[in-house]
Amino acid sequence: MADYFTYVTGWRVWRINEAGLADGRHRFTLAAVHIAKAAPWPTRVPYQARCHGTDGHPNPTWHALTSRCPLVDCGCGIYGFRQNTPVRRELDYTKSQTTFPYGFAWGPVALWGHLMEHDLGYRAEFAYPIALSLLSPYEAAGRSLADEYAVPVRMVEVLPDG
Repeated sequence: MADYFTYVTGWRVWRINEAGLADGRHRFTLAAVHIAKAAPWPTRVPYQARCHGTDGHPNPTWHALTSRCPLVDCGCGIYGFRQNTPVRRELDYTKSQTTFPYGFAWGPVALWGHLMEHDLGYRAEFAYPIALSLLSPYEAAGRSLADEYAVPVRMVEVLPDG
C-alpha cells in the first residue's frame, strides 16, 4: 500500500442515473454499477472513499472512523481495473442488466491518495473520471455528463472488443 500524490490511471464502468431538475430539465450523474443504491459520484470534485466498517474487526465503527481507505482487511475503496481489457467483462455484465434505463458509461479514471494494487487493478482513496464513452442512443445523457463532470464524452455505436 502506498500514498500517491499524482494519479494512476484505472478503468471503470458506471451506471448512469437521472435526476430531474425543478424546471423540468434532466441532469445525469454517474454511480457504481454493482451497488443497487449507490450514491452519485460527486461532480467537479474528487470522489473520496469511505469505509463503513470491516468484517471481523472488534470495533468496526472505530475502525471506520480512524482509518483511511482502502484498508487491507476490508473491501472499501474506489475500484479501477489496471487496463482497459477487463472492462469488457463489466460491460457485458452491465449490458445484460435491465435496471439501467439511462445506460452506462465507461472509461479511464484517475486514482490517487491511499492506493492498493491488486492483480486486476487498484483500490484508491480518491478518484475522478478522466473521460467517458457511452453508446449513441444516450446522447442526451452524454451531453449532461460532459457538463456535470467537465470531461470529454465520446459517443460510440458498438461496445469495444477485448
